[in-house]
Amino acid sequence: MKMMINFVLGVFLLGSLTGCATLMSGGKSATRFNADVAKIHDAALAVLKDEQLPVVRKTLSRDMAQIDSEYSDGSPIHIIARATSRQYADVVVSTGSSGDNYRAYELMKKLEDRVK
Repeated sequence: MKMMINFVLGVFLLGSLTGCATLMSGGKSATRFNADVAKIHDAALAVLKDEQLPVVRKTLSRDMAQIDSEYSDGSPIHIIARATSRQYADVVVSTGSSGDNYRAYELMKKLEDRVK
């Protein structure tokens, strides 16, 4: 799992140099926010509340936030934010055990709207 997240973030970082905004692959949506991890954490909790999705687990540190939830059908949701500097953080939203790009993209868009 960690190797896949690192791969997705690596591809995203390469893409960000060429102007890509959001990367989607295998039920994962990744992007970089101009916000700190705490702000992203709070925004993600608000999105889950708006969508009436339960928070199963949440962790927050200075450099990382992770929130786990699930859809009513039991499909998992993972939102991970990792600080790349004081001002920026890379965020990965993954949904479904076998990956659901649409759901991941929709949650990422709602998260972007909350962070802005």
